[in-house]
Amino acid sequence: MNMIMNRMNLKKVMLTVLMAALVFVVLAPFSTNKANAALPNGTYTIDYTVYKDGTTSPSYMDTGGYVAKPATLIAANGQYKVRVTITKSAWVTEFKTQQNGQYVNATVVSTSGDTRVVEFPVSDLSALLNAKLHVSVPKEYTGGVPYDHDYIVQFVFDEDTIN
Repeated sequence: MNMIMNRMNLKKVMLTVLMAALVFVVLAPFSTNKANAALPNGTYTIDYTVYKDGTTSPSYMDTGGYVAKPATLIAANGQYKVRVTITKSAWVTEFKTQQNGQYVNATVVSTSGDTRVVEFPVSDLSALLNAKLHVSVPKEYTGGVPYDHDYIVQFVFDEDTIN
């Protein structure tokens, strides 16, 4: 009798394992990694954060009103370009992104008043993107001492917000 019960239990265990494997095989193709899935050609919005160099703390560029959100994401044939609006354009006198190890000027798409829309390629939306900027604030806005500094920051894009 014990032998019959052991065989029945073994069959139940084997059936359970087989069912679990079958569910995995059937459902696995439907679970995609968003980072590896190419977006269809089109224009989207995407949220982002600008970090202080080498940290996960938001940069003053992010929190101080230097950029507008969300960004525009343009997908074309598996390639991505991002457009960011710089809201204190007169003070951000240089804006470059790192491309293949070199800092390259972003393309200016448009300007209006004190805003400038810049565009740059992004090869991997899930990776940090280094950017280099130069900020020059006239002394009239800083209590008499001009502010003139270079910064390295990192853009991180939130793929879950692509819309």
